[in-house]
Amino acid sequence: MIRLKDILTERVVLELPQVEKIATAMGETVAGELGRGANGVAYRMQSGRVLKITPDAAEVALATRLRTKRLFKHIVNVYDVREITPGYYAIIMDQITPFTENHRRIWEEVRYTYMNPEVTDSEFRDDVLDLIAGAYKTEPDSEFIERIIPQRKSLMRDFNQLRIVHREAHGGNMGWKPGNVLVHYDAWQFEHYTKLSADMQDYAKVMGRPLGQETPRNMTPTQRGLGAKLNIDLEDSL
Repeated sequence: MIRLKDILTERVVLELPQVEKIATAMGETVAGELGRGANGVAYRMQSGRVLKITPDAAEVALATRLRTKRLFKHIVNVYDVREITPGYYAIIMDQITPFTENHRRIWEEVRYTYMNPEVTDSEFRDDVLDLIAGAYKTEPDSEFIERIIPQRKSLMRDFNQLRIVHREAHGGNMGWKPGNVLVHYDAWQFEHYTKLSADMQDYAKVMGRPLGQETPRNMTPTQRGLGAKLNIDLEDSL
């Protein structure tokens, strides 16, 4: 028998029939597993979206906020968030194409300048092309630079509105939506962000919980920003 508290450990793997049952209840069909890590396990859906199963309260808090707000252009879109069982959640979100190794390397060289609102686009272009050429002794990937320059202001606006610290825009968290839209797709370290600024208390009030504490169990799904709980028996699927 699978124990949900062991889903994310190396000792126990969630069986495919259980994942398929969760996906079906959320209107999706499983295409395959994408990967697993410290904060959850992710599956690719036939729709092109991703199903993620996680116990991470901070991840769920931000996911519910994204689901109940307008869709942000440069942040992964969240379409549904459901409680599977107390403390475990299923999230349906966009699948993003990560940076190539070369683009990731370039991004790491330029991201702090890129996210600096005091640097103009022209200054950014001149500075980073010289920087990359000097760092790698090769011709810089000007196509990549020209692709990201027009998106600077809108990306910073999304980060600021969600109060995501700019340093989280590292190469491992950045990728592309269709249409070469630059996107941050792992904005789930919210619990760490809240320790950086007192005004994060505003967010805690919106979510109805003090910082560092779980969402109260007596809140309704609507108050939590969640969709209806998934009333399914996973043990039945084995």
